[in-house]
Amino acid sequence: MGNLRKAVIDTAVITPSGALSPGPLSASAVAAGASLGLLGGLLVALGHLLVELPYFIVLILVMGVIEAKLRRIKTVLDLIAGGFMLFFAYLLVITGIGLYNGEGIAGGSIISNPLTAVATGAILTGANAYFLAWWFTVGKPIIDSARSMGWRNASIIYIVHYSYDFGWLILLAAIGGLAGLGGSMILAGLMFVLALVLAYYGVKIIVNIRKPA
Repeated sequence: MGNLRKAVIDTAVITPSGALSPGPLSASAVAAGASLGLLGGLLVALGHLLVELPYFIVLILVMGVIEAKLRRIKTVLDLIAGGFMLFFAYLLVITGIGLYNGEGIAGGSIISNPLTAVATGAILTGANAYFLAWWFTVGKPIIDSARSMGWRNASIIYIVHYSYDFGWLILLAAIGGLAGLGGSMILAGLMFVLALVLAYYGVKIIVNIRKPA
């Protein structure tokens, strides 16, 4: 139970670096929310789930095969992981500034059809190189925990992870539905706060690279 609790906490800390980062998926949730309200975010999140869950399962099955090779380049992976977090923090700041200036989140046309919302969530997930790479770098500790605890606990770990995706996309859809009622300013403030959190963890990973395990 203690190991599961630690894995859940680690997952809760690591997940925001990927789930809450700006990008096409976030933009699509805002666009879907403008037409479909909260349902738009739920449908985009469903499309994301249809791609991410199978990918998560595959990584659990194959990560052991390539783990030895990954261990040899741990320093490189840690550097990439920290770099990814700092890069996402930068994107959050840029997006927040754009929102503050009334520019909105770039990308994605208005999504007014439920089926289109699901398809958009799936396509923008599977075609996102940053998403695919995130699980091999920043998200690898989540995979490692899931692999070591059996499928039942792995499902709990994934639910914790996915709750961020689900909640974030629903929130973005809600803000998209607010249109000109101050939603952009709220999202801008959230982007700045998240940027600080991600920057902190990114710097922490990089600073600790040379420390012995």
